[in-house]
Amino acid sequence: MNWIEIIQKAMSFIEMELANSELSSQLVAKHVHVSESHFTRAFQILTGFTLSEYIRNRRLCVAGEQLQGLEISVSEVALNVGYESAEAFSKAFKRFHGVTPSESRGEKLKVFYPLQVKLILTQERPLTYTIQEKTHIFLNGITNSVPSDDPNATGYLWAKSETDGYLDRCCGFSQFETLVGVSTGEGYTIKAKCTQPSKDTVVTIPPHKWAIFPCPGEMPQSILQIWKQIYTSWIPRAEYEIVDQPQLEVYFEVDEGYACEIWIPVK
Repeated sequence: MNWIEIIQKAMSFIEMELANSELSSQLVAKHVHVSESHFTRAFQILTGFTLSEYIRNRRLCVAGEQLQGLEISVSEVALNVGYESAEAFSKAFKRFHGVTPSESRGEKLKVFYPLQVKLILTQERPLTYTIQEKTHIFLNGITNSVPSDDPNATGYLWAKSETDGYLDRCCGFSQFETLVGVSTGEGYTIKAKCTQPSKDTVVTIPPHKWAIFPCPGEMPQSILQIWKQIYTSWIPRAEYEIVDQPQLEVYFEVDEGYACEIWIPVK
């Protein structure tokens, strides 16, 4: 799976669909034939932008170009870049450019050109991983879902879950084993991994083969680095295919505090 080509194909599709108000991560992922959860994470890792952020920036850049280069109304420009509401467009435009659409003519506006994704060779610590067969995995607990492709949102969710006592409640579940971050097409949540099912079990992952990657070093930087290496160097060369099941960040206690492993279901 060549992620460079996939991301570049996605960007070309986005450029053609900027006027489509229904342009979404689901639609883009479908176009490139990759599951939404895998695609959005890979996009963020390879570009540095979440998919929604990239689409919004491109729309507002194109809108600025149209307002300065064409005799066209604000409402027409809004429709041209996928906004059904002129009010929502004006608010987003001002947040991005610092001026309202009606004030923008003749002003120097921000630019955000289409990205070109290229392979850059770097020297990095080689990835280490094991392939392990696991029986059923039982996950308990419910948190709000945040975008799995946004490290700031996932970091906030962990901090909030600690301060509001949710992590302590997870540790109190029957047959509690460890805490996990769970990534699916619906987003990222935190759950308790338990050894047996119970009335609190909300997700059961069937038996699978897993590629398990240790994340040595300081967190969360080490986790982000391993995710990047997985998508840029491991997946393109791996003899395994990723299965459309939840991906896990599995946390466990060590002498120095906590460590993490990334678990990716494969076949």
